[in-house]
Amino acid sequence: MGLGSDQDARGVLTLTFDDPRTRNALSLDVLSNLLDRLYLVGGDCRVVVLTGAGTTFSSGADRGEIADPANIERAGKLVLDLLARLDSLEVPVVARVNGAAFGSGLALVAAADIAVAADGARFGFPEVRFGMVAEPAIAACRRRVPEGALLDLFLSGRQFDAAEAASFGLVAHTAPPELLDGAVESVVADLLIGDRAAIAATRRLIRGGLIRS
Repeated sequence: MGLGSDQDARGVLTLTFDDPRTRNALSLDVLSNLLDRLYLVGGDCRVVVLTGAGTTFSSGADRGEIADPANIERAGKLVLDLLARLDSLEVPVVARVNGAAFGSGLALVAAADIAVAADGARFGFPEVRFGMVAEPAIAACRRRVPEGALLDLFLSGRQFDAAEAASFGLVAHTAPPELLDGAVESVVADLLIGDRAAIAATRRLIRGGLIRS
């Protein structure tokens, strides 16, 4: 439970958040394990896919840990370290958003090169409701979501759906849940036949806010 890791013969590494009990919450252990696994990405890996098990990408932070300010600080640093590591990868990252993606989960979706979401997926900054600063998620979304929309989402704390996420440029493709795997596979197949140098250049341009995906 927590984080699953599987790399197929094509070099597609799938990292799965898998803890139905907490709706795939990104606990300190999961965040730390994810960061460690991303540092192990080698030359035989061609694409990284981030996904959740079941019908949830991630509910965000583990609520059992956020009562301790030290845990909040550590989780925030881990997420920022993860964003930096994702940014430094030389292979494309795909987020398979199979359901709700909140808080730190939303940050990872925003940090991916391409997000493919189930059409019923929901997004949001739950930190707002708890009176916490959603620094990592805001930092990641700032490169994808228009400033006015991002300010509205942060100040209101409201959730938004996959269609709205697509209108912001946060999500590249949406699909019904039963067609999500096929949509992700189509994206992965396109990346596998693409020029890795061109993909890497595009990543840097997107991350730098110079172009939108």
